[in-house]
Amino acid sequence: MTKKKFKTNVEPFYEEIEIWITLGMTDKDIASKLGVAYSTFRKYINEESELAEKMRLAKIKPNAAIAAKLYDTAHGFYIEIEKPIKCKKVWYDKNNLRHEEEYIEMAPVKEYIAPDFKAQAFYLTNRDPDHWQNRKQTDFTGNINGSMGIEVKFANEKEFNGCDS
Repeated sequence: MTKKKFKTNVEPFYEEIEIWITLGMTDKDIASKLGVAYSTFRKYINEESELAEKMRLAKIKPNAAIAAKLYDTAHGFYIEIEKPIKCKKVWYDKNNLRHEEEYIEMAPVKEYIAPDFKAQAFYLTNRDPDHWQNRKQTDFTGNINGSMGIEVKFANEKEFNGCDS
């Protein structure tokens, strides 16, 4: 029965599945859109190598595009934009009178986008987590036997007296 549902609900929609993946839909969303249970869809992916390969390839392209943009953002890059530029046209008439006309013209300009610290941190924490972590983990080993003493030292008598309250 599940093979029949695969042939009618999944296989004819390979092209749509690729588009949905490119648009960012999850496997669960795709299963719902196809009208099959998520667990059944996962089973189809495991059993049908053609479906699994199409989905794998469809996920690579958008991930690579995002990784490339993240890399650019982390390093800084140039973009070409059009900016308005004020221009002036000057001419003399037959009576030798000066005339001026101002106008705005769009001109292509290369602009540098500076590296983004957050993009750098994100890139490094994900690419090399052993050396770049958001948090450092400290492990304590050993046993605690008996009482544990804590010694507090104050810089002056005034600070010490303030702790009595």
